[in-house]
Amino acid sequence: MIIELPSQYERIEGKNDFARVREGVLELKGNYDFEKIMIEMAYLLKGKNRCHYCRNSVPEDKITIDHLYPLDFGGVTITNNLEPACHSCNSKKSNMNQFEFNIWRTINSKEEQKSFYHKTIAKKRARKMNPKKKKGFDLPKKWVTYRNLSAIKKITKAENRKSERFKKMLMFARKYHKLPRPLIISSNYILLDGKIAYSVAKVLHFEEVPVIILENVVVLR
Repeated sequence: MIIELPSQYERIEGKNDFARVREGVLELKGNYDFEKIMIEMAYLLKGKNRCHYCRNSVPEDKITIDHLYPLDFGGVTITNNLEPACHSCNSKKSNMNQFEFNIWRTINSKEEQKSFYHKTIAKKRARKMNPKKKKGFDLPKKWVTYRNLSAIKKITKAENRKSERFKKMLMFARKYHKLPRPLIISSNYILLDGKIAYSVAKVLHFEEVPVIILENVVVLR
């Protein structure tokens, strides 16, 4: 997929470490924080003073970033999935996606809102935990594809396999025979985000893994 990029962007992390946009392509080299870069770019593209949902003005120091498709159901931190939001809207939206939240906002009764929310989340959770559903993500189908794990290069530091996050994802993958989120990889197949999921797939010897390929992002070696 092609992600949204500002026309100009440059972040220098060290002597040879940088992130920069050149002719519509995000170039990354050395040590970089991919999620931080995506959030910075989202604010550059969409501003930091107005909520995407209620359209109210928000002081820059009070703005939050919202994932249109929530992290708990496979959402990822890329510019296409990020919007500035006030704390109130972000909190109310919770684990609904933007379309579900827009429906929720039209419901007048608090009890009906509560019922809609719980039914919506239960349905998404059932899909996520269904071993027969290869893609249990709350993401557009066109974003996610599958690639052989051996084709993906990991150049970041090794993941701590004793961490609680690793153990939790390993337990999920063993039980449901799939990853709870896709990996994000560059156009030259280098892992950008999802190192825990990558490590879990390695431990469980998964041949294929779900990926989002960012066609306008390249990692320079």
